[in-house]
Amino acid sequence: MSKYNFKFGDVWLSEFGGVCTEVPPIEIANKDVSLIDIPNKDGSDCIDNGRYCNVEFTRTVALVGNRISTVQEKAKNLIKHFAYLQGYQDFEDTDHEGMVTQAVLINLDEVTKNLRTMFTAVLKFSRKPYWKLKSSLSEEKLDSTLLADKGVVLNNPFPSSACPTIRYYFTTDPHSTMATTKVNFSFTSNGETITYSKPGINFKPTHNILDIDIEEQRAVVHSPGGEIYKYIDVPIPKPISKGTTIFKAVLSKETERVSIFPNWRCLY
Repeated sequence: MSKYNFKFGDVWLSEFGGVCTEVPPIEIANKDVSLIDIPNKDGSDCIDNGRYCNVEFTRTVALVGNRISTVQEKAKNLIKHFAYLQGYQDFEDTDHEGMVTQAVLINLDEVTKNLRTMFTAVLKFSRKPYWKLKSSLSEEKLDSTLLADKGVVLNNPFPSSACPTIRYYFTTDPHSTMATTKVNFSFTSNGETITYSKPGINFKPTHNILDIDIEEQRAVVHSPGGEIYKYIDVPIPKPISKGTTIFKAVLSKETERVSIFPNWRCLY
C-alpha cells in the first residue's frame, strides 16, 4: 500500500480508513492544439488554442476492516463522502503540499470485495489543469498610496502565467440609491505597460464591490455577501506572466480601497 493520501471536498481518504494502493504518476495537463494537414505540404500546421485541457486520472483505494469499523461501514463512508458531491470540489494531495486544484468525481466503480475484510474501489476524476498556491487564494489588501504612486510589485513565483482577481471597494452616500464611478489601472511586465480603463460603472451602497476576474474573464458588481448586482463590460487584463509585474491604479474619489487575490498557479 502507498503512503499517498488525497482530500476531495472536505474529507481526506485516510479519515475513514482508506489507503491508495499505489503512488500516482506525474500527471500534467495536455495543451489544446489542433494539427491541420494540408495537401502537398509536408508535416502538419499547428493551431495553438491558448489553453490547457483537464487532466483525467484515477485513484485505486483499499478499505480494510478492523474491530472499530467493518469494511462494509468504510465502504459506505467512502460512498457517502465522495459519491454525492456535485460539480467541482477542492482536491488536495500529499504530493502537492500547500497546493489545491479543482476536481470532479466522474465515476466510483469497480467496488470489489477482494478479501473477507478488504474492499477495493476505483475513483475516476477530472481536474482543472492548474494547481494553485493555497496562500495566494486569500484576499490581499493593497497600499492605496503606493498603488497610485510607484505601484505595487507582484512577484509570480511560478513559470505559469497567473490569473488574479482584482477587487475594488466603492463608497458613497448611504442615502443615495445609486452612484457612478470609474476604474483605471495598468500592469507593467517585461518593459511593456498595458492600461485598462472603464468609466460609468454603476453601484449601490449595498452592492459596492467590483471583482475583475481574469481567470473567469468577467467583471461583476456584488454585495459583501456575494449577491450579484450586475455584470460589467470592463476590459479584462491578460494573465500575469512569470516574474515581476507592477500594478498601478488611478483611484477615483469613490474608491475606498483595492485588493487582489493573486491565484499563483503551476501545472505540477
